[in-house]
Amino acid sequence: DQHLGHARRIELGQRVDRRRLNVGSLAGRNQSVHCCSQLVEVAELKEEVRRLHILASQAEGLKGEVQRLHKERKDNELLETEIRQLKQNCKSMAQTTGTLRAKMHELAHELNSNSPGAAHDGVKTGSAAATVSAHQERDSGSDTDSLPTLSEAATNGEDVADDLQAIKGVGKVLAGKLRELGITSYRSILEMGPEDFIRAAKLIPNLEGRFKRDSWVKQARALHEKKYDQAV
Repeated sequence: DQHLGHARRIELGQRVDRRRLNVGSLAGRNQSVHCCSQLVEVAELKEEVRRLHILASQAEGLKGEVQRLHKERKDNELLETEIRQLKQNCKSMAQTTGTLRAKMHELAHELNSNSPGAAHDGVKTGSAAATVSAHQERDSGSDTDSLPTLSEAATNGEDVADDLQAIKGVGKVLAGKLRELGITSYRSILEMGPEDFIRAAKLIPNLEGRFKRDSWVKQARALHEKKYDQAV
């Protein structure tokens, strides 16, 4: 019995040792599994951190793009404001240009009327053919009586010579043509009628228009009264 009891104790001891080994093995396995799990979690966390860094970089890029678009919007608003201002300036300049052109035309008209040399340019140009023909007839020795002369009422039968160039719009050449027509005095200008303009049209086609435009009657009356102290 003692021998069997000793053997049983030995066997039980061996069983206990095996169980201890199994428990240790299981503990080691569990520890290994736990370590592996932790490693996996760490790897996953690292991957998540990497993705977060990428998203952060993309967010910075989007932030820069938004800022750029905001700046472009402000620049576009400034450009639109400048364009509206330029359009307003162009409109004002166009109005000013129109006004200046009108004034230039008025000044040019006044200069043409006031300048002795320019006053007769329109007459000389408008009646070039008639003037050349008249000069050719005079140069060839033809009778000067062929020139149109005004009625006796216009010349008043007087041989009075006034300074016709004192009238605004009458230059040297035009004054000479008027003398050829028998208009030598202020009174003869005052007494000119429709038939006289018709007779004068051969030498000075636009005489009646200039006569009315520059108010020759008013000027001639004032000059006559001033020179002769006589109302007409």
